[in-house]
Amino acid sequence: MASYRTVLAEGQDEIVEKKSRFIGIALPVESEEQAEERIAACRKQYWDSSHVVYAYRIGQPVQTERSTDDGEPSHTAGVPILSYLQKEGLTKILVMVIRYFGGTLLGTGGLVRAYTLAARKGCEQAGIIAVGSYLRMELSLDYTRLGKIQYELAQNDYPVLKSEYTDKIRMEVLVRTEDRDSFIKHMTEVSDGTVIPEELEAVNAAELNGEWHFFP
Repeated sequence: MASYRTVLAEGQDEIVEKKSRFIGIALPVESEEQAEERIAACRKQYWDSSHVVYAYRIGQPVQTERSTDDGEPSHTAGVPILSYLQKEGLTKILVMVIRYFGGTLLGTGGLVRAYTLAARKGCEQAGIIAVGSYLRMELSLDYTRLGKIQYELAQNDYPVLKSEYTDKIRMEVLVRTEDRDSFIKHMTEVSDGTVIPEELEAVNAAELNGEWHFFP
């Protein structure tokens, strides 16, 4: 699986421009149907708003992308949101921006800036992540090798998911799929052949704020 960027969960933030409120909501979606259902729910929830603008990109690689200005001047709302998602390389994502008109016109440039900013803030609250292809690898080692192995893992940015301490130490390490062979070779060499990594399973994973998350 090629790596891709999306958001971890639903997030929301808002800005105010000349008394108009712009509420940015971003969330991960897997299908166009899921996106449309969420849009319909949002329109119902914010029934009293002036506009419910959205853009979404579906698939990896991207298969579908859509946007709407929902009554705003053409290319001032949905298109800027979609352009932001394209620029950031985000997919499997829906972004909606709800506007409550404050009585003052913002002009074309003002609308573009406000919708783009609200979209960005919503995505940031949702947690932008890069999902990649990894392998869970297990290391089995003696206590005399612990310090050396921990040092090598830290130096090469291999995250340790868990460790078990019994008669031997067992570590579960996350390794990028493309680094599999070099990881096995390196661990074998630095342990003088006593630690030979065992492949457990392939996973799709992403890190955010030091915590790892796994995906189907």
